[in-house]
Amino acid sequence: MNKSFWRSRTGIITIFVTIAVSYFIVTEHRAHAIAFLPYLILLLCPLMHLFMHRGHGHHGSNSNNDSPQNKKMDSSGQAEEEAYRRGMEDGQRQAEQRSERKGK
Repeated sequence: MNKSFWRSRTGIITIFVTIAVSYFIVTEHRAHAIAFLPYLILLLCPLMHLFMHRGHGHHGSNSNNDSPQNKKMDSSGQAEEEAYRRGMEDGQRQAEQRSERKGK
């Protein structure tokens, strides 16, 4: 089973160190920290890329669509598309039945 970094020992220690450092920066250096607050947006960009692009390919992975994971996603996508299509057809039938009842 693949364990998440944030649930590992290193991840938990990283979280606590980050919280402690943030607390001391805010309490002891509030005036200095507020001056650098606009730069926080710039610092967030790489972090957002790091965490939000997590599902994209990794180094060494190929983009071959024949991999078992892609086949699983394709079959899941086809099942969702089929369910969507059936839902649309059911909705159209119900709308037709309602319009027929109103027409009587």
